[in-house]
Amino acid sequence: MKASEIARRTGYEISGRNDHIVSGISYARESKPGEIAVVSHRNEIAKTLSDVVLSLPVVDFSPKTFIFSHDPISVAVVKVAKVLVEAGVCPDYGRPSSVPFSHLGYHVSPGSNVGANCILGIGCIVHDNVRIGENCVIGAHTEILSGVVIGDNVTIGANCCIGSNAFYRFSDGGQSLFCGVGGVRIADQVNVGNNVSIQRGLLADTCVGRNTILGNLIDVGHDTRIGEDCFIVSQTGIAGDVVIGNQVTIYGQVGIRNGVRIGNRATVFARSGVARDVDDDHAVSGSPALEHGADLKRMAELFHTSKEIGYGRML
Repeated sequence: MKASEIARRTGYEISGRNDHIVSGISYARESKPGEIAVVSHRNEIAKTLSDVVLSLPVVDFSPKTFIFSHDPISVAVVKVAKVLVEAGVCPDYGRPSSVPFSHLGYHVSPGSNVGANCILGIGCIVHDNVRIGENCVIGAHTEILSGVVIGDNVTIGANCCIGSNAFYRFSDGGQSLFCGVGGVRIADQVNVGNNVSIQRGLLADTCVGRNTILGNLIDVGHDTRIGEDCFIVSQTGIAGDVVIGNQVTIYGQVGIRNGVRIGNRATVFARSGVARDVDDDHAVSGSPALEHGADLKRMAELFHTSKEIGYGRML
């Protein structure tokens, strides 16, 4: 699909060559030649490998082709993605697929591929465009939606939803949600607990790295990338576009804000609210999360202050 046609359908202005053929849309940090690079900050323009850029109006002397949006980028992304889906350039993973009934107690779409020696529990549903590797175990009543790729030796518990629609909110004359055009990639030897939801990506894939363990009742947001050998405990909520490094430990009931980066070998203690990046090898706790030692000091000071003003008998 030509860039000029995308600009025409969205009503946006195009600058530069208009005959570029567009094969998809992605964030500037990971866009490939042929894709539209979504730019949120001007310094991303020079770094992207793409020849076509979607951005707010900006003066730039690079040879790239620009599609300038008069809408906020959060709205422009959705408008362009919808055009690409309608044209068949991007897959429509949000469209429900028809899965035939099976007397075996589980349901697998003929458009999907399940590897050898897999075990699917009662009530398990595998939709179109799904690829599951070998020696996997999928628990009862778990739903694997379109656009999911699962590696070998993966275990997924009961009542999970893998590949649910991206929970991406935008406002174009009213509050709306967009289901996204990304997928889900789960690497080899991942273990997922019960009642876990992993959302598909808005533009990129939501990824879980090799040998990572996710506990029960966890929600993983769109475009989030979890590294290898991570251990994430139950009732953790991870917002969209979060990057978690390798060998990270996150204890129970943690909340992580969208866009946060957590470094390799970091530790997040239970019931923390993570709103800022965490460096490699650091431990944080509390809400808002601070370096663990500083949080303990804060709690000690709070305890002593409460005693001094007469609340000691209540503690």
